[in-house]
Amino acid sequence: MADAGVRAVQEWFNATYADVPGIARLAVDGVAGAATVRALTRALQHELGITALSDAFGPATATRLAAHGDVGPASDARMVALVQAALTCKGYGAGALDGTWSAATAQAARQSTTDLGLDRAPDAGVAPKVVKSLLTLDRYLLRPGGRTAVRVVQQWVNRTWFTRSLDLLPCDGIASRALQRAVLVAAQYEFGLSDADATGTFGPTTRQRLAGQAPVREGSTDTGARWVQLFTAAMVLNGRPVTLGATFTAALTEQVRRFQEFSALPVTGEGDYPTWAELLVSTGDVTRTVTAADCITEITPARAATLRAAGYRTVGRYLTNAPVPGAIDKRLRTGEPAVILDAGLTLFPIYQEDAAGLGSFTEAAGRAQGGRAHDAAWGHRLPPGTTLYFAVDYDAVPADVESAVVPYFRGVAAALRERGRVYAPGVYGSRAVCTGVSRAVLVPHVFVAGMSTGYTGNAGHPLPGNWAFNQVQTVTLGADGPADAAVEIDRNAASGRDPGVTRLSTDGTVVDPLLAVLDVLQTVAAARLRGARDRGPVAAARLALRWLRADQGTPFWSTPLDDGDTRFGTDADAGLAAAGLTRPATFVDPMTFDTLPVARWAAATEAALLLPARWRSPAVQAGDLGGWAGDLVALAGAWWAERADAPDPAPWVVEHLGRTDLVTALDHRTLVADLDGLLLATRVRAGADLPAAVRLLALPARQGQTPVAARRYSTVLSERFRSRRQTVADAALAALTDPSWKAARAALSPATDWPTALQDRHRPALRTFCGAFADVLVARAQEES
Repeated sequence: MADAGVRAVQEWFNATYADVPGIARLAVDGVAGAATVRALTRALQHELGITALSDAFGPATATRLAAHGDVGPASDARMVALVQAALTCKGYGAGALDGTWSAATAQAARQSTTDLGLDRAPDAGVAPKVVKSLLTLDRYLLRPGGRTAVRVVQQWVNRTWFTRSLDLLPCDGIASRALQRAVLVAAQYEFGLSDADATGTFGPTTRQRLAGQAPVREGSTDTGARWVQLFTAAMVLNGRPVTLGATFTAALTEQVRRFQEFSALPVTGEGDYPTWAELLVSTGDVTRTVTAADCITEITPARAATLRAAGYRTVGRYLTNAPVPGAIDKRLRTGEPAVILDAGLTLFPIYQEDAAGLGSFTEAAGRAQGGRAHDAAWGHRLPPGTTLYFAVDYDAVPADVESAVVPYFRGVAAALRERGRVYAPGVYGSRAVCTGVSRAVLVPHVFVAGMSTGYTGNAGHPLPGNWAFNQVQTVTLGADGPADAAVEIDRNAASGRDPGVTRLSTDGTVVDPLLAVLDVLQTVAAARLRGARDRGPVAAARLALRWLRADQGTPFWSTPLDDGDTRFGTDADAGLAAAGLTRPATFVDPMTFDTLPVARWAAATEAALLLPARWRSPAVQAGDLGGWAGDLVALAGAWWAERADAPDPAPWVVEHLGRTDLVTALDHRTLVADLDGLLLATRVRAGADLPAAVRLLALPARQGQTPVAARRYSTVLSERFRSRRQTVADAALAALTDPSWKAARAALSPATDWPTALQDRHRPALRTFCGAFADVLVARAQEES
């Protein structure tokens, strides 16, 4: 948007510098973009006596400006005017561009310095470091999507190491590559490294010093060195819900334990070396014990034995070679999967043709390669539900991801759907690529290219929540043994989210294990209800669902089990044991291949059975609150806690609703469980028993048809919300505001100050929140068409 102050700067610049060699006229558009910043940089160089002008603020400019010192009341008028122009372009009202250090100029200088987190004397001028920062596109105020906790870290780094060579950071609340490097440089300063040696590289010296550093732990407090503050800063940078602090608290210990568990590290609750490394570099600790590997070499029985003896349990192999002359022969050989499994290893398949640049990625290429990957996996008899990891083997920037990589994966997903939804699409790439594709295409698992520590898509980005493997180091195993047993591998950390292929068969579906359990439970329920007044499908389903959601520490449904349920549970345990089955904790969604929690799915379905038949009202019932509406209440509570950083709830909802790569109160797994609960309850009330209802959702009724769950969003919109976006929004608002559900809201989100949240002044924001929820559901329904 054009700004009158910026327009005045551009007009002043043209009038002042248009005749200087090496300086071109500026377009007077009122936009403080890169062209204006570069022009002001050239003007500064001219004022400093530099003749070879450049768009870059390089070492020569920095040296001359440092020699000049602060720009303030005693400075040359043209230098003052340049600072006034730079402050104006940053949004600070610096007064007239007349070279006079006015009260407005002094106030603008003070405010910009404060926003950068600096402690400067009130009458000080603008320091050279600040001048350099002003001549960037960096923002000093919280941006949409930024977090206050991150901004506090940015300001702290600027303030604490202002006198060192570290450039000033933006203070916009956005975690970035620059912030990650700054935290690492700050740690190197704490080691005592000089400005020349503190490079921000996680090299041998840094590894050695950190490994030798005593862990920070509960009770640790910064008195001289700043290790607790640096550790909390690194936790903030990695998206953990902590704040910068100088004391290692019990609450921080709990968050560290969660981070370590998520990252597949030893869970100590301490800031030990493996945790520092995981926070500061995408490989983490390359010496850590890992259990997965990938390679381009055929796994023979001898190599499989080498891997097994070295502690590896999962190996990644490439499904095909690239279809180009001279391509490396890295394909999975006929019979090789059986060799891998016979050795006690599991297999995860990788697909890469070229994938080394932007030109490799189009939707058409994705469709073609998705089909070829499916055919190769099927030819090796890889079972349904296997994740195929498609490679993005270059440092794709955000524009690449949006314009090319995401369309490519949409093509991959379409090809896999068209071939019967046998295999799941996965991603290999940087953290940012994995996150971007996961958001857009809802892939269940990702394989992170962690060894590429210099990728812009790794530095400053947290590990995706759906990571399955993280590549950390290349090594050769068995080099001192028989030649045919040696193998070069990339060592991979494994989260356990994708166990890999454990059997070779294309028979069956991913829901067969759940259906086997449900069939037993249906038989037990029918026997238990024989002779009862209420012995229909609903009663039988309730028995099975209560048993499935009970005793798993689930907060989703708190109705206690009665004696009849307990007797049913005894019979169910016996029936499953006789069939060689156990109570399942999770099952795989046959549409998205995400892993769903059985307890949540069962609780949502049991709750939905309480709804009246054909309930399509914007009012909410207890059956809604036990499923989608209750989880929406919890999600609203989470937004309320973060509303200072996200005053507009709409983008926040989009960022937190239905994600495969982020755990939230209404993430993808929970949302699917809630929606399927509604769909299943409708079919059970119509007369289908629970196993039959699941088959109706998950499996085609006949050859060539698509399962109901393939259109779960549009079907739920039709069956529960009259296919109306407004009905969804109104029902969501009722869940958040209807006085009848005051106690339910307090139980579902006890930390939320509901009396304040429901005040009239906050109703517009709540309506926006609910509208965004409706928009996401409608958008996903449209994607099913």
